[in-house]
Amino acid sequence: MAKAADHIEIANRNHTTLQYLLNDSDTHLEWVVTVAFYKAVHIAEAVFHTCGGGHSTSHENRLCSLKSRFGGIFVPFKHLYNASRVARYLVDLDGKGFRSFTDFMDKETVHTLIRKKLHAVEQQSILHLDDTTKKALVKIDPSAFKTPSV
Repeated sequence: MAKAADHIEIANRNHTTLQYLLNDSDTHLEWVVTVAFYKAVHIAEAVFHTCGGGHSTSHENRLCSLKSRFGGIFVPFKHLYNASRVARYLVDLDGKGFRSFTDFMDKETVHTLIRKKLHAVEQQSILHLDDTTKKALVKIDPSAFKTPSV
């Protein structure tokens, strides 16, 4: 069974991939959102391991565990989950379908999702991680996703 440190290692690799994809996010918005979501998945799994909750068996199981035990992580995590469902299946949690991911979310909104929601998952999660794991987690720099001036 994977340890918290193993999940953080995968989260950090997803972070590196996310940074790479953001260089051409106009072309790869679906992948940006999907990789951001899976970074959050591994952070959540590290929290479960650290807090003695075992590991999730499905996305639904993970959502239920987060909602019941870690509400501060659950709220932003659910936004990432919903966006990744549209990115992967073109259907949101309410069953609404989309012709393309960009019909659901544009580049600026994707950047806001990462800046606010992924960052919030990271910040809420470090409250539950041990010092070594907390220090190992590579975090998003929200200032890298500034909203353009009007």
